[in-house]
Amino acid sequence: MSFIPGQYSLDQILEIRKAFEANTAQGGISPFVDGGSGAALSMQSLDKTFVSLVSSDKDFRFLSQVPKRSVKQVIAEYNKNKSHGGGWYRSSHIGQSDEPRFRDVVLKRLFDEVCYVGEGFDYNKVVDTVDNVADPSLIQGNGALRRAMENLTRASWFHKKANNPLTQDGILEKCLAASSEFVIDARGQFPTADEMKHYSAEIRTQYFGLPNKAWMHNATKALYDQIYDGNGKSWVFQNANQNPGNVGMSNIIRGMYDSNAKDEYINFETDIFMDKHNWGVPMVLDEATGNYVEGPTSLTEAPAIPSVVLANNGSTVGSLFSSSDAGSYKYRVSAGTNLDWSEASPEQAIAVAAGEAVEITITPGSGGKPATRFVVFRSIKPGSNTIRYMIELKRNPSGDTVHLDMNQDLPGTTIIVMGDFNSRSTVDESRTYVLTELLSFTKTLFPYGAGGKLRTKQGMVEFYGLVQYFAPEKFRVWKNVPVRL
Repeated sequence: MSFIPGQYSLDQILEIRKAFEANTAQGGISPFVDGGSGAALSMQSLDKTFVSLVSSDKDFRFLSQVPKRSVKQVIAEYNKNKSHGGGWYRSSHIGQSDEPRFRDVVLKRLFDEVCYVGEGFDYNKVVDTVDNVADPSLIQGNGALRRAMENLTRASWFHKKANNPLTQDGILEKCLAASSEFVIDARGQFPTADEMKHYSAEIRTQYFGLPNKAWMHNATKALYDQIYDGNGKSWVFQNANQNPGNVGMSNIIRGMYDSNAKDEYINFETDIFMDKHNWGVPMVLDEATGNYVEGPTSLTEAPAIPSVVLANNGSTVGSLFSSSDAGSYKYRVSAGTNLDWSEASPEQAIAVAAGEAVEITITPGSGGKPATRFVVFRSIKPGSNTIRYMIELKRNPSGDTVHLDMNQDLPGTTIIVMGDFNSRSTVDESRTYVLTELLSFTKTLFPYGAGGKLRTKQGMVEFYGLVQYFAPEKFRVWKNVPVRL
């Protein structure tokens, strides 16, 4: 397309520019692609937008550091070399005339299913017509993009595919599946340096990993910054000739020196989406007041509110309710499908003594979509009115769903993940994790009339992929990690 100076007015030039930037044209007709409506239905790659967001927005620190690879199939396969076939008990020394022993390398073929992330957005023709502070397509599209990125990040830490087949197994589930020894219960205390170094040495010597990072929530990192302040008080000393502007409280702990780590140092990294301690009951926006209130995530697609019965199980082997945990706890339960959640059930309280447990019996409500899973919320401490996410349960298809709370999962806590986040290559055997993409983040903008909405322009943001953890043996996860003491 040639451009002749002076042939077009400023308004016409701006319209042409808008058509190119929005990747569509008014009414969905474009003469520049396939001679018809191809541009209106074509997809605009958001890869540059994605990189720009994560490089300039500190909220997505983890996603910005994950190496990426592209795949062309929905089953992302990989081989794991579990052993060279040796060991201290398998001698390689032979006699002068002896034949060598023949042993095999132990390989295992594994795979993860690609997950599909999608968020829709729309805006009406009036918004598209008037002068706006910002492009509605950009604002709504970036909002959908951020929602998708937040969910993808949380999934990479916490999700469990057994409860929701549409999602992936996060690092917590991957480590649990590999060995229960790879998940350490912090019991409300942050891991000490000697504990971290013990597991770092284990990763280095037993699984030939090279630990380099420990990921945690910002609030947990703040606790490490105050680790020198054991008695809850601090002193700031100032010399008489010192500039008061140079005096400050606290420290910033960048990480930990460790002889088994890469460059003998483990960096402490923060990701705000390791925020399970903040997950409360489902909330929806009340448009009349502008406030968030409790409610189902969809009026038509969410299950009905479940009914809940609590019972004290008495003295229970394996109970982690200690004397300091004894007291009254409040419980609530929300029913879910793969996509939506019901409003949480009313609060119920029960007293628990040391060594006891609480039996929670959940019955699906009548009406709404059939529930496939439940989330149990509980007081963060005995007598507290603050109720947070405790555990997600898969629904028992043949009757009530029963869970025995032995205080193994502490509401109001999160996780720390330490390990080999080097991924020195995305293709060779040194890789440990990668963001596998069948389709990178992409925005599609549809013309007016799509979906039967004549005066509404609709769009969607899609991503096909997941964060794959190839070697969970090279990671350690601490659960029940505090965010404040």
